[in-house]
Amino acid sequence: MRTVRGIFTVAVIAAMGLTGCGSSSTNTVSSTDTMYVAARASHGVWGYYADFNIGSLTTINGSPFSTQQAPTAIAINPAHTFGYVANASSSTVTSYSFDLNGSMTPNGTQVVGSNPVALAIDSGGKFLFVTNQNSGSLSVFSIGPNGGLSTVQPAVPLPNLACPTPGLLPCPAPVALAVTPSTSFLYVIDQLQNLVFTFPINLNSGALSLNANLPALPVGSAPSGMAMNSAGTLLYVANRDSETVSGFTIAADNSTSPGNLTAIPGSFATELSPVAAAVDPSGQFLYVADRSSNQVSGFRIKAVIGTLSALSNSPYNSGPAPDFIAISPTNKFLYVSNSGNSSISAYMIDPTTGNLIPASGAVPTGAQPAGIAFGR
Repeated sequence: MRTVRGIFTVAVIAAMGLTGCGSSSTNTVSSTDTMYVAARASHGVWGYYADFNIGSLTTINGSPFSTQQAPTAIAINPAHTFGYVANASSSTVTSYSFDLNGSMTPNGTQVVGSNPVALAIDSGGKFLFVTNQNSGSLSVFSIGPNGGLSTVQPAVPLPNLACPTPGLLPCPAPVALAVTPSTSFLYVIDQLQNLVFTFPINLNSGALSLNANLPALPVGSAPSGMAMNSAGTLLYVANRDSETVSGFTIAADNSTSPGNLTAIPGSFATELSPVAAAVDPSGQFLYVADRSSNQVSGFRIKAVIGTLSALSNSPYNSGPAPDFIAISPTNKFLYVSNSGNSSISAYMIDPTTGNLIPASGAVPTGAQPAGIAFGR
């Protein structure tokens, strides 16, 4: 099976506390935490104890945890009490609770649109957003006190503004999303229209709407991954087929045009087929997974204006076919899921230069690992 992205139901955002396509929660309570990896071809989530002082991963008892078919993305709420998995081939999202061991227990499943590939949770842990790639829509749920999901909007269609003719693949094709820290705006990239859409969020209900004053903006060819800095002021899009990163500044909520995106001047080149991205919690560095060259590209972010410059040792070798990238809550380690050999690579981040240093050998995981999320 091949999808719009050209690889088996790949997900790019969303494996984070507010996901997203490419960053992680900045909350941490100790040097030892948990990390979870959705493995598409194994129909399960692999759980690890993660020592974020040295970067090591140790399998949680009972792992892997069963899912429905083709889990592609995983998101964990900011309180680290509930997790959510998008099952691409089942067109469902399953919610999970965690016990003190870090084991996952399913507590309900919701039907969504066709081929859900990315998830995002707002910073308050109130709403879950889902991209349905093959049905060209978004699903919105409210999160209850027990982690259960209640439907807010079953299908919010993306506008058809630039779909190819004739349409050989489902279009629109949303594949990644990100929520501002204020929960005021949701940004979505469409892989076939090569656009980024802005949706205002109703703060009370979580419902999405379109605003004519916030038009869709062009990005590179086949956008596949998205990352936002923790301040919610910069947004980056990894463009798979043009092998570039598009950057935008985000207008503040108290500005004259809240949520408005302004393109950052310049073209920022990556290696081959960038499909996922993450900004480190400090907001200084951007990392991109380059699937076809088996590498990670690293960039320094210029404060405020957001321009990118390649790090001195970039690119960095990864395992085969890296599909997702995530940075530990402690901002010390970067993890890459390698779908080509079913492994996770770990790197230490030099806090001054941003360069990546291999932390250990590759850790085995389920077949075709995709999304990564950090737990308690």
